[in-house]
Amino acid sequence: MSERKAFYSVDRLERAVAVLVGDDGVGLDVLKSTLPVTVREGVVLRVRLDTDGKPDWTHVALYLQREKHRLDSKHHQFVDDMAARTVWKREPTEKQHKYLHSLFYQLGGRIT
Repeated sequence: MSERKAFYSVDRLERAVAVLVGDDGVGLDVLKSTLPVTVREGVVLRVRLDTDGKPDWTHVALYLQREKHRLDSKHHQFVDDMAARTVWKREPTEKQHKYLHSLFYQLGGRIT
């Protein structure tokens, strides 16, 4: 099975936010500081997708683990547990998915 990916181009930069537009036309506002690379207008980013067409949860979990210092310490154990699941490819429950993505959005990710 081949890996599914989406491509997002940086449409414009607005202060601390990069406004991305996906190849499906869907917009995404993301804090520039949360992106893995420095971007400028016109740059194209590739994002791995899960089977539902959403950003791969394993990448979200690993990102949160790298950035957990920006979260309240009460979330640290959960983030570490979710990152550990990536090693064994153990899918989180629906409730865990929602919590994981809510933390991601708290750090600046937002799908519009």
